[in-house]
Amino acid sequence: MASCVCCQMPHFRVEALRALGGWDASNVTEDADLGLRLAASGLRTETIPSVTWEEAPISLGVWLKQRTRWMKGYMVTALVHGRSPGRLLLHAGPFGFAAAQLAVSGVALSALAFPIVLAAFLWSGLTGGLFAAPTGVADAALTAFHFANLILGFAGALACGWMGVDRRLPGRLALSLVTLPIYWLLVGLAAWRALFQILAGQTHSWEKTPHGLSRRRATPLQP
Repeated sequence: MASCVCCQMPHFRVEALRALGGWDASNVTEDADLGLRLAASGLRTETIPSVTWEEAPISLGVWLKQRTRWMKGYMVTALVHGRSPGRLLLHAGPFGFAAAQLAVSGVALSALAFPIVLAAFLWSGLTGGLFAAPTGVADAALTAFHFANLILGFAGALACGWMGVDRRLPGRLALSLVTLPIYWLLVGLAAWRALFQILAGQTHSWEKTPHGLSRRRATPLQP
């Protein structure tokens, strides 16, 4: 599978796609499902460096619906493939299997968890529990683990974002990286919205993303 130079659409060998049963029309994030099915069948996917004219949502409402669709597809994909994980483990190996779980299940679970963790963190700070002295070695170790996880996770996300800005975008956009926790909170909102849609029986509901709304660049980004 490779990224299209113009819009990052995946390309497949027709015989391989037919052998897998084609697209799953019931999955609203069909590329996640198909990627796992390809890996579980022992097939390999590749990408090529490209320049994209992919249009990002320009309003919060459109963005939220798009992320809801993605998260809903990740959840459904995780549930479907979680019923028979043996094939994926066999063909992808332990590291590939773990990576697949992190990329699909991990993304959905972390998005669901972030608003809860953030609320608990803020509540603990407001009530004084955050700065209370540890009651024992286990409590101190757990507190240190949570703080280290928070700091290292945020630092890792900042580093990845900075590399993207440094390679492709104006440096002034790096300032927006400090708003990542707000972005994650919105992703969490999308994840919970997706979960409620699944529980309401709207698993296959596809909220389309409108295109052609943003102002186009005068010149493409240079690789």
